[in-house]
Amino acid sequence: MKGVQLAEETNGVIENVAPFTEVGMVVDFDSVLDSKDFATKSFLAESLEEAEQQAVKEAEEYTDSHFNPTEVFDGSVYLISSQSYSWGASLMKNGLIVICTRYTPGEGMLGYGYGVYIIPKAAIEALPGKSFWKSMDGDTNGAKKTMYITPTSIHGADDNGVAPNNAFVFCKIIVY
Repeated sequence: MKGVQLAEETNGVIENVAPFTEVGMVVDFDSVLDSKDFATKSFLAESLEEAEQQAVKEAEEYTDSHFNPTEVFDGSVYLISSQSYSWGASLMKNGLIVICTRYTPGEGMLGYGYGVYIIPKAAIEALPGKSFWKSMDGDTNGAKKTMYITPTSIHGADDNGVAPNNAFVFCKIIVY
C-alpha cells in the first residue's frame, strides 16, 4: 500500500491537511499535485492502520517543528548594547515575542505591568538589524526599549539601562 499526505498551500500557508489518502489507480499523479499546489509526502505501509499511524506521526512532527516556540531568554535584563541573544535561523518561523515587566532599580522585577510585544518575521526580514522601539504600556514618562533584531539574534541599546527606560526589563524572549 502506498500512502500520501496532502496539504494545500495557499499564499505560502499550509492549509486543508488531509492526514492520509490511500493511493489507488492514479494517472499522472505528480502533475495533478503540481497543478493544485499541494505539498506532499509519500510513504509505504503494510496496512491501513500502519499508514494512518505514520500519517499522524508525520503530521505531529511537522506541526511541532513549525509551530513550537523556543524560549531563548528567561530572567531580567535591560538588554543594553553589550547584551545579545542568538538562535539558529531555522527556529524563527513566524517572528519574535518579547515580554517585559515593570522594574525598580535596586529592587528588581515588580511582578506586574507586563507588556507582550510581537515582532513578525516579515518585519524582521524587511529591516534586519534596524532598531525597533517598544514603549512601556501605561508609562507616562516616555519609557521605551530599543531592540536590534535579525532573523538570528537580538541585542539592545545602552539607553535601555538609564531612566526612564530602566523602569522595565526584558523577562522573556521567545522565537516562534
